Amino acid sequence: MEIIRTNTPTQDAGKRLTEVLRAHQKNPILLLLSGGSAFSILPYAMSAPLDELLTISVLDERFTHDPAGQNFTQLQTTTFGNDALQKGARMIDLTIKQEDSRESVAERFAQALRDWSAAHPDGVIVATMGIGTDGHTAGIMPHVEEVDFDGAEWVVDYTTPLGANPFPERITVTHTFLSTMVNHAIVYAIGDEKQPYVSALEDGDGDRQEMPAYILRSMRDVVLYTTT
Repeated sequence: MEIIRTNTPTQDAGKRLTEVLRAHQKNPILLLLSGGSAFSILPYAMSAPLDELLTISVLDERFTHDPAGQNFTQLQTTTFGNDALQKGARMIDLTIKQEDSRESVAERFAQALRDWSAAHPDGVIVATMGIGTDGHTAGIMPHVEEVDFDGAEWVVDYTTPLGANPFPERITVTHTFLSTMVNHAIVYAIGDEKQPYVSALEDGDGDRQEMPAYILRSMRDVVLYTTT
């Protein structure tokens, strides 16, 4: 992995996303986007090829019936998401309906990922990712021993430990999916509280149980942008 310290991490991460999408613009691309602060890089990727070869979704979802808390709903409100749809891009829809259960959404997400991969053997999977103040990435939280993030499943659903996150019901891709299926990852991690995790990644000093973001060291073509 490569760690880039810059005075303009948001713009630089968006530029990197644009470069990756352009490099593979003749291939089917599945773009999985992290929510939260990682959405802030999207305005700097508006010149990327957003067309019918592109499929977009989120990397993980918070299971809540409040649309304001759902990553996918927030993605739909971004200029990037709207522009992509206008230009013919497709979306893996993870909108949570009243009749949905956490398990049904997870099953729908897992099946959609496998269907896309089967339909596009020459496809490229790109992910934007972040690092939480507790060392989590995607929806993979630390100290969750009852969930096998390294098993055969690409998607799991679970409840985080009490008080660990304001959105305890989670649906997320796994370490297995991230390490075996993602071709390119653009990571955005700013803030003083995240620097110990960035240093641990740089030094190779960490483990996935304590720091789920340590999976970044096992993934292909990871570029992490942070502040100087």
